Amino acid sequence: MGEIDSDREVLSASLDDPAAFGVLFEEHFTDIFRYLERRVGPEPAKELAADAFAVAFAKRSSYDPSRGEVRSWLFGIATNLLRITGRKRSPSFDAALGRASPTMRSSRTPRLRPSASSLRLNGVGCLPGSLNLTTGLVTSSV
Repeated sequence: MGEIDSDREVLSASLDDPAAFGVLFEEHFTDIFRYLERRVGPEPAKELAADAFAVAFAKRSSYDPSRGEVRSWLFGIATNLLRITGRKRSPSFDAALGRASPTMRSSRTPRLRPSASSLRLNGVGCLPGSLNLTTGLVTSSV
């Protein structure tokens, strides 16, 4: 039960100290990635897992402890992203994430993904190391 309380405490602490969210990323990324990888393969799973943590970070203030563990909440986010994408990503899903799908390579593709500077302003840049939202890997700056 200590881990459950710990995850909740870390998530709660991340509201005041966004860098604390990195602990959840380090603790749960591999499990989320493996869950997604079994369903869509390694490359899409990297993107979806990174997107799941980006969504979790952005929505961390809406986490409700009475509805379950942080780990379950993270898997729920990953499952919802998986459901949105289906096994074949639609052009509208790629557009929503600011990516051009193979069928949408025009210069008019909407860029809805936040810029790196807006992510820093929202605290994502405070995560330990450098979170690559494309691969979901954290690289140390040391």
